[in-house]
Amino acid sequence: MAGLTPNRTAVAACLVLLTGLAWGAVLWRTYVMPLAPAQRLDFRESEVLTAREFSPRIFFRKTLHLPVRVRSAWAAVAAGENFVFLVNGQEVGKMGYPVAAVQEVYDLTPFLKPGKNVLALEVARATYPEPAWVRFTGGYVTWEGAAHTLKSDRTWRAAPRLENLLRSGPPLAWHAPAYDDRRWPQAAPYAGKDPTRLPTAPSIWPALLTLPPQGPWLWDADPAATVVRLGRTIDSPFPGPRRVWLRLSALCPYRLTVNGETVALRAQTSRSLDLYDLKPVWRRGENRVVVEVVRPPVWRGGLVELFLEDGRGVTFLDGREGWALLHAEGEGEALLRPAVLAPYPSYPGAPLPQQVRALVLPWWHAWWAALSLILAAGGAAFLALGHWRLWEAVWRRSRSDPDLRSRLAFWHLPALLFLAGVYLLSFDLRFHPDLAYQGWVGLTALSLLMAGQFLGGLFHRPGGRADAEV
Repeated sequence: MAGLTPNRTAVAACLVLLTGLAWGAVLWRTYVMPLAPAQRLDFRESEVLTAREFSPRIFFRKTLHLPVRVRSAWAAVAAGENFVFLVNGQEVGKMGYPVAAVQEVYDLTPFLKPGKNVLALEVARATYPEPAWVRFTGGYVTWEGAAHTLKSDRTWRAAPRLENLLRSGPPLAWHAPAYDDRRWPQAAPYAGKDPTRLPTAPSIWPALLTLPPQGPWLWDADPAATVVRLGRTIDSPFPGPRRVWLRLSALCPYRLTVNGETVALRAQTSRSLDLYDLKPVWRRGENRVVVEVVRPPVWRGGLVELFLEDGRGVTFLDGREGWALLHAEGEGEALLRPAVLAPYPSYPGAPLPQQVRALVLPWWHAWWAALSLILAAGGAAFLALGHWRLWEAVWRRSRSDPDLRSRLAFWHLPALLFLAGVYLLSFDLRFHPDLAYQGWVGLTALSLLMAGQFLGGLFHRPGGRADAEV
């Protein structure tokens, strides 16, 4: 460290170390424990609607008549900046984000009923002088198996302001099914460029809601069974799936086990279709999934479906093959008897609303995540320090300059600022959440590191005012 003051040397080393740590954190999240990729919603079959009269706040209504009850239903909404979505007067969800086209996907199964249904949307823009707009798509499946689509078109009604309905008795809310919207004009198509070009990312993987339950009900024909254990082995070749989701429904308490670890335990009876993200506990290679149903009623078992997404698309694994009944004691996975398959529509209950539930991760998962982060970031920081000293040795052969080391450290700033900028952009809802953890980010940071060391030595003038005060 000859020729450099201790303070300057320490600051230069800290700058290089910080760059290496940031680079290592990106590599860790990109290759070791990647985030699930975000996914856009498909609105190609629907129209972008607005009101016939310009307004930054518009109310939309659509009346839907269902002759029978639905088995499953979903809807995807995109709107300018802010929206509130209601079905039959009940709030389904709301979102808001300035400037962007906010979008979300919802499960409508618990909200729709036979007869008249009203879809209502309140949309408002606050930061840009354009009219409010909405785009809607969805679908539902009846218990007879008939599939129907929903979309925004000119049969929707749109009003830029609310008008009082003259009637006897208390006033009705504009989103109530009994509200008379016949005086509302029909919606008009949005003029101009597609406003959904800057969309936000939905909070849930859309395929979980857009694909209705299709698998059969798996159950044990033995009326004396007190515990039903359903097991299946799935092989995931390298590099493994990007997403792994499980949909599970049972009429009684259950325990979900993956690779010998209990990851979910439900103690209450719930008529819902529970969604679990199994990616954190999924392995490359063989994976064992076991569902243990306790104190089963007449229908001794459950509905179990798996979704695996890789570069080739989505693989849907229902209960038609691969599942078997296992012994109730221990993890000895000897086959007890085949599982009985019952058609899902004969399930004796109401429609199943889908609910995302959290995993109970094994203790080693947090330790492994922390250890892998330390190894990735620490190794990258060590490489950055070695890279810094190597370039110093290369350039010192042609010149003797005590400020060369601090100058080379200063040229780590472009890579560090690049990583910080991309990381901050990943918090913007208009970009994918995994923006900062894509392969090109780490490679670009490495290129900036190498280019910085080369340019730092090439343009450094010994003794000049351009020396970096790091």
